[in-house]
Amino acid sequence: MLDPKVYPLFRVVDVLLDATKSVSVRELSKQAKCSPSAAKGVVDYLVKQRMLDAEFVGKSRLVRFKRDSLLVKEARKICTLMRLEQSGFLSELQERYPNLLSAVLYGSAARGEDDATSDLDVVIIVGSHGKPVPLSSERRLKRELSLSMYTRSEWRALASTDKVFYENVVLGGVVLFGERPVVS
Repeated sequence: MLDPKVYPLFRVVDVLLDATKSVSVRELSKQAKCSPSAAKGVVDYLVKQRMLDAEFVGKSRLVRFKRDSLLVKEARKICTLMRLEQSGFLSELQERYPNLLSAVLYGSAARGEDDATSDLDVVIIVGSHGKPVPLSSERRLKRELSLSMYTRSEWRALASTDKVFYENVVLGGVVLFGERPVVS
């Protein structure tokens, strides 16, 4: 069981990951639904970890994540994976595509370089081609999903015709379901 003192950390991080500009600690506490002192404690901790840029404008302390921080990139990836899980995306994907062999998140979200306006790029490898269907979990994610579907043989052919894309998915992707789709 998580320590209750940790909950504000996750809520504040979640809000900061979606922020497109600097946010005051007071606004952060409202959006994260935690007390101003809890939000301040989290901000102090994240500044100490060198994950946040902070500046004072008048009496307000404005903060935002450092885009180039390795810790921020990893936190961003974890939050994306949590959101995918909480939205029911993986369950729905397996339900809609019973012949699903592999699903891989790739692109900016897999690198932890996405922002609130970025789409989520997912390659799915299926046993046999079906008709792509819209997923209701996309609404719950509040992010656009960009699904690219391939059969095993199409993926094998793509590995030699579009090596850059193939390597981006295989080497830089995060496996959501099945195994990493390496062509041998």
